[in-house]
Amino acid sequence: MNGERSRRDFVRDGAAGLATLGAVGLAGCTGSLPVIGDDDGAALEQWLVDPSLGDILETDSDDEIDDIERRDRSFVYIAPEAFVDNEEATDPYGGHGALSIESESRSRAGVTATEIDWQLTQTVEYNGENTTGTAIDVTILSGSFDPDDVEESLEQWVDDEYGDDDDQELSSEGEYESFDCYEIDGLGVAVRDNSVIEATGGSLVDPVAALEATIDARVDGDDRWTDDDAEALLDPLESGATVSGNVSEPRTIENAFESQYGHRYDSIDELPEAQREQFEEQFDTEHDDWETGLMGEASSREIDGETTDIVDVLLYDSEGNADAEALRDHVEANRDVGDEWATLEDYSVSDEGRALVLTGTVRTRSLY
Repeated sequence: MNGERSRRDFVRDGAAGLATLGAVGLAGCTGSLPVIGDDDGAALEQWLVDPSLGDILETDSDDEIDDIERRDRSFVYIAPEAFVDNEEATDPYGGHGALSIESESRSRAGVTATEIDWQLTQTVEYNGENTTGTAIDVTILSGSFDPDDVEESLEQWVDDEYGDDDDQELSSEGEYESFDCYEIDGLGVAVRDNSVIEATGGSLVDPVAALEATIDARVDGDDRWTDDDAEALLDPLESGATVSGNVSEPRTIENAFESQYGHRYDSIDELPEAQREQFEEQFDTEHDDWETGLMGEASSREIDGETTDIVDVLLYDSEGNADAEALRDHVEANRDVGDEWATLEDYSVSDEGRALVLTGTVRTRSLY
């Protein structure tokens, strides 16, 4: 599907852009995340899907399914009304403005940013011997929709996108949990009166299966981001105009070695001494003390006119690596680097086991 890679890059980069500390993280169930929209009180984490790779592959061969070495997950949530209400303090439509995010998905559905309650864009990437590069991208629009109007808009989009190509047409894939499902060129779309879901992936991914996995996460609680790290990472978050995050492997020298040399060596001790010393020196140069063991970050941003309240949560692989003092030193050293740091006021860093939580206030314009 055209633009599939750019969407995935956006979710990863967008999570970073919406967080003061960079790429933000996430994983699961919490009581403090925003209860959003009118979808039976659905909270954000109820839509975060982490499906089994075998459930979404478009193949009957078990040869395509192997042990997952790592899964990187990221998401960006936006409530447009907060930007409309604070338009004088933000630039929501210009450049890389918040309301330009996933405008293509809204256009396909025939709605504008101001006509939805919220949108959530997420990516799950799978990495294994036969699955490197396989991923699913899911976008959810919440609001009030006329399913017939959405279908008509999808048909119009297909006509505009593919013209007279008879091989490309919107196909009905039946109903699933009260959603009307469609598929076109690797893009799956599910529609009902309060939600529109889009799902796409690589050539191995069945987009309709990805849709169904997302719906199951919401309806039955199946395959959500509910691993052991979820509570520690998400509980400190507050409701916000934006909430964003990602989870990946811990930033350790062992994982860096595996990524660079794992195809040739079993352990770092097998590297020639000079090469090992050079590798270790390079890792220390590229990673500050506060980054060691970092495996997940989460952030929320609540706009209050000219200022915005921020909450950043950093999750580490162990309590020993959650060094609050190192993070404070990093914040102080970088407050004059970029607008976000330069306007940070009344901030604090608290230690909550494996997680560090930064709260503070910044100038809204420095973010949006």
